Amino acid sequence: MELYEYLEQVSGQIRCKQARPIIEEEIKQHIEDQAEAFCLDGMEQQEAMAAAIREMGDPVETGTLLDRVHRPKMEWSILALVGMMSIAGLVLQYLFVYQCGLGNLSDFFTKQVGYTTVGFVLMLLIYGLDYTWLARWAIPLWIGFFLISFLLASEPIGLPYGHRRLFLYGISLLYIPVYAGVLFYFRSGSYLQIFYCSIMLLFPLWTARSTNSVATMLQTFFITVIMLCAAIYKGWFRVKKRIALAGVLGCLVVLPAALLAGIVYVGDWLGILADYQVYRIRVLVGLVTGGAETRYLHFQQWLRMLIQDCKLTGQADFPVGYTLESMHLQNDYVITGLFAYYGVLAGLLLLTLIAFFLLRIFKVTIKQKNQLGFMVGLACALLFAAQSIIYLYSNLRGGFIAQMSMPFLSYGFVCTVANFILMGIFLSVYRGSAITDERKIKKAGNWHIRLMREE
Repeated sequence: MELYEYLEQVSGQIRCKQARPIIEEEIKQHIEDQAEAFCLDGMEQQEAMAAAIREMGDPVETGTLLDRVHRPKMEWSILALVGMMSIAGLVLQYLFVYQCGLGNLSDFFTKQVGYTTVGFVLMLLIYGLDYTWLARWAIPLWIGFFLISFLLASEPIGLPYGHRRLFLYGISLLYIPVYAGVLFYFRSGSYLQIFYCSIMLLFPLWTARSTNSVATMLQTFFITVIMLCAAIYKGWFRVKKRIALAGVLGCLVVLPAALLAGIVYVGDWLGILADYQVYRIRVLVGLVTGGAETRYLHFQQWLRMLIQDCKLTGQADFPVGYTLESMHLQNDYVITGLFAYYGVLAGLLLLTLIAFFLLRIFKVTIKQKNQLGFMVGLACALLFAAQSIIYLYSNLRGGFIAQMSMPFLSYGFVCTVANFILMGIFLSVYRGSAITDERKIKKAGNWHIRLMREE
């Protein structure tokens, strides 16, 4: 049997088309190596090749065994956790609307059912895609995201402020996996490529600032910095790791941290943050001097009092003069509402579910062997963790008084769909872990400028 015939029969047993070239290449390499070893033992070339093919075994049996290994996978435990959190979110929307005096907002629940359905369908569609497109189209995608966010942030486009802010927040979430593709695109580079990645990391902060959300800016910034440091640590660039990491952390973390500290303690003379954002940060760090800042301190203290007065089961004793009907229970304070209306046990049960979800996605990410797959998985995992931590801190400690999103639990079209898309990308990485050869990724264009001289 000729080599091409053997490979054709083995490949015919592989149901996943994406895995066939990988398997054919592996088997071909193994047979050629074995044939070369037989030649060194004194066999003729043709005889050695035939012996190497026979040693591989029956092509149908070999192909069947390989088909069991090289096939798309579904991470059922994570999908189950996402389903449970989505159902819990819908149940909470229903309870808050119909049992907490919010009957005039009944369309919140029905809309969220539709948003969740759309998000779930998009998640499954993206799950079926090859995640390597994030690397093949890294630069065009980055340019597209930046231009779209730039247009949305511009006043002349005419979108209402609230809609513009929500769309920019959704784009800031989806930008992070694209940045993973950018890092993979520039891998094997030197300090210059690290500089490119640092500059491309900073540009989206301008549009994130247009959301008027410090939490969004910090979330976008620190996650991308962590990803860049992870790429350097894993040896993606041909540089001295300690020097590169020190440079990145010094320029992208220490200097901005010093600038932020100056804004909070001295004043925002650069005009980076709005006055109310500076107020909230000062309340958060305990620098309260009165005036407008006391409004945020008062609300923060009331939230803490409410959580402290929660009962083991059932409704808490609300502080005098306050109810939760005026708060955005559907999107900003789902966890607070659960603790306040249904008790500590119900709240702890939901927190346990969230903890299992986060631990599971990080465990799957750490075990990912593909380089691009690891970075994309890390981007999604960090996004889910950052959103959850900010949301929980705001609910249980009253730290940030701003619009927020809790993945799969809180209300909203943009946030719901964006998080389901992120989960689809994450599941796509797991699906392709055994059928993707990242060495074969071809970039969509070289994206270099060439200077030519005419004779």
